[in-house]
Amino acid sequence: GFGEQSAEGKHLERDIARRLATNGARMIGPNCAGIFSASGNVNVTGMELPKGPIGLITQSGNILLDAAHRARTSRIGFSQAISTGNGVDMRPPELLEFMLDQDEDTKGIIVDVEGWIEGEARRFCEIARNANGRKPIIVLKPGETEAGMRAVMSHTGSLAGEMRVADGAFEQAGIIKASSIDDAWELAVALCGAPRLERPAIAVASDGGGHATLGCDAVALAGLEIATFSEALKNELKAQLPERCPVANPVDYAGYAEEAPAVVASTIDTCLTAPEVGGMLFAGHFGGYHHLAGASIRDAEIQAAHALGGAMRRHGKPVVVHSVYAHDPEVAIAAMRSEGVPVVRTLPEAARLLQGMSRFAAVARRKPTLAATVEVETAGCKAILARAVPGGVLLEPDARELMLAYGLPVGEATVATSAEECVKAVASLGGPAALKIVSARVVHKSDVGGVVLNVTAGNAADVFARLVGIGRGLGDPDCRVIVSPMVGKGVELVMGAFRDANFGPVVMLGIGGVLVEILRDVTFRMAPLSGAEAADMGAGLRSKALLDGYRGGPVVDRAALADAMARLSRLVADHDEIAEIDVNPVIAAADGLTIVDARIIVSGR
Repeated sequence: GFGEQSAEGKHLERDIARRLATNGARMIGPNCAGIFSASGNVNVTGMELPKGPIGLITQSGNILLDAAHRARTSRIGFSQAISTGNGVDMRPPELLEFMLDQDEDTKGIIVDVEGWIEGEARRFCEIARNANGRKPIIVLKPGETEAGMRAVMSHTGSLAGEMRVADGAFEQAGIIKASSIDDAWELAVALCGAPRLERPAIAVASDGGGHATLGCDAVALAGLEIATFSEALKNELKAQLPERCPVANPVDYAGYAEEAPAVVASTIDTCLTAPEVGGMLFAGHFGGYHHLAGASIRDAEIQAAHALGGAMRRHGKPVVVHSVYAHDPEVAIAAMRSEGVPVVRTLPEAARLLQGMSRFAAVARRKPTLAATVEVETAGCKAILARAVPGGVLLEPDARELMLAYGLPVGEATVATSAEECVKAVASLGGPAALKIVSARVVHKSDVGGVVLNVTAGNAADVFARLVGIGRGLGDPDCRVIVSPMVGKGVELVMGAFRDANFGPVVMLGIGGVLVEILRDVTFRMAPLSGAEAADMGAGLRSKALLDGYRGGPVVDRAALADAMARLSRLVADHDEIAEIDVNPVIAAADGLTIVDARIIVSGR
């Protein structure tokens, strides 16, 4: 009956928080399911919660109930479990900071966030980013972000919907996003108990061919590598297994494991010894072999389960087990979990665990990030932004001038106000030119026929008249034309920036051109970028092969691309009045980048 229900309730909960603050106290909630603190010996949740390494921050009481049940059944518990509810006082960022910096018992953190208050998501990500992978942070269903200044006139704005901005910010901050409570819980358990997956080269073993093949598929679909076994490793495995067992990755026990469970632990130990193997996926019926081969092998199976954990710790490489008995109360399953070996029911779950473990290992290897240093000429930038026309659009000549001040690779251009100036500008280029309309009434030039390519001095006057006529027909008597040289071939990219209500200034990079909103192959990051973050943005594109000379195309100058993204991120971060920047296309080639067209939208005009 507090803020979730009425304006009166909102007033009441704010009043409670204010009174508490006056007396030096803090509040969690209201409308929450309570708190549990192992280090504080506090449990005001109304349910039994075991102690353990996992910190939980959740806005939802139901998620706390769900996680509590998982903790009890898996016998892996919590360091802290906090339901924030309405979050009138203490919010997820502050609690995350506490678990990262002040609670030594917390080894991994799960966060369920249903909604942010303005600017909170950015603070949350910055706290995680500054932690540099000290502890894994797993976010569950954080909710969709709404771009604070999204405008339909901008490609950047129209592409920035749903989870795209959040995904980019989480990637940048080293946060692992889980799509379900199952994945979040199992990943937290795995990262708290198993070694890091430092090399994403996986060996697959199974007690039968079907699970072996499906296991390899799942690993590959998760973006991990199937390790290539050396001849030495294959020979060692052959010495331990009957001739009928394939050993070339995947390893297929072909029914032998059910007869002699100890061979599972010994062969996995052998695989983990090999330098080409970073971790293992073992798939099949392990944990329930005694149901298939008889009760006499039950003790051997339990011993093998413990030995698996020993091999994992000895080599410092993780083992993930898929078992059809993962949800059953089998002693061997419990033994593996007690050793820190993750056990799950499906192969996609197992592959996602390995993917998340690889992701966290990469985060933990990151060096601290600092914003990239770029030289800029900021004098006069405020005056340029003040030229925005009604509706907030900064026309292309002004947008180019602003970007030049930040050292962005804006191509040569001349503004013509008469046919004579236009002809002279085209002739001076010594080759064909591109002519574009400059008008406060035109946002997307191509939509009104406002772009003409391959113009020569001979037809420049006619093209100028046609473009000016378009502007005047739309009610703009001051229409002008911008003249620029034709740009050589390259990969068409789109760059952009905008301000998000939750994540603050954000930059975008994608595959551009006229198909940008159809392909929607874009990635986002919070601004300003570090040098490493700027260099990494291209790696998040589905079509990143285009940057590396796909099918004879140009190999894009990655250093120039990273420099441009760093400068664009500084531009949007430096000027709060910039709502959006839309740069499309950018022609990227082996010798650098050229910005062909640009649009900047200023807020409050």
